[in-house]
Amino acid sequence: QILGRPLETIPRTSSPYAIGVDSFVDDVISLLKIGSEDDVRVVGIWGIKGIVKTTVAKVVCDRLYMEFEGVVSLLENVGVANQDTLLLLQKRLLHDLLKVQGLEMYDLNSNINEIKTRLCQKRILLVLDNITEKHQIEFFSPRDREWFQYGSRILITTREEWLLKDLKEDDNYMLPGLGSKESLQLMSGHAFGKDQPK
Repeated sequence: QILGRPLETIPRTSSPYAIGVDSFVDDVISLLKIGSEDDVRVVGIWGIKGIVKTTVAKVVCDRLYMEFEGVVSLLENVGVANQDTLLLLQKRLLHDLLKVQGLEMYDLNSNINEIKTRLCQKRILLVLDNITEKHQIEFFSPRDREWFQYGSRILITTREEWLLKDLKEDDNYMLPGLGSKESLQLMSGHAFGKDQPK
C-alpha cells in the first residue's frame, strides 16, 4: 500500500517503531532545529539498504506531529515510484496541506505549480523517503526554499551521500547499522510491541 493511513489517523503515542532506534531519532530531531522559526532547513538521512532509514523518519514524524500543527507529510518510496504512483504521492501531499479529499490531479508537472502555491501557506514537515535521483524531489519540493513558509523542515532519506551534497542540505546524518541488541529490540517491537520477546 503506497499511501498508507492518513497521517492524522496515526496515534500520536509511543510507537513500537521507536524501539531500538531512539538514539537515531533524537539525533535527527536535533539536526532539524525545530525551535528555529526564521529559516527553512533540509536534513538528509543516508546509509546502506536495510538500516531502518524509513523507520527513523516515521518516528520523527510521529514525535513532531504537534510541532507542525498536524501538517506532516511522509511520502514513502519516492525513488521506486512510477508515474501513476508519483501522481498519488502528489495528491497525498496536497491532501496533507489542504485537508481536502477528492482532488483531481492528472499531470505531474502542472501539479507542481499547485504544490508551490500551497507550501508557503503553512509550516510543514515534509519527508521524502528513498530518493535515488535529484529530479525526483522536484515533483514535490521546489529547489528554491523561498516557496516554503519559515519554520518548515524537509527530511530526505537516501542511500546516496553524494545526492545530499548536490542538494546543498543543511545537515546530513549517516545512519549506522543496528547492533545485535538494537536489532532484537526493533524486531520484537514490530512483532510483539515490546523490546524483548518472551
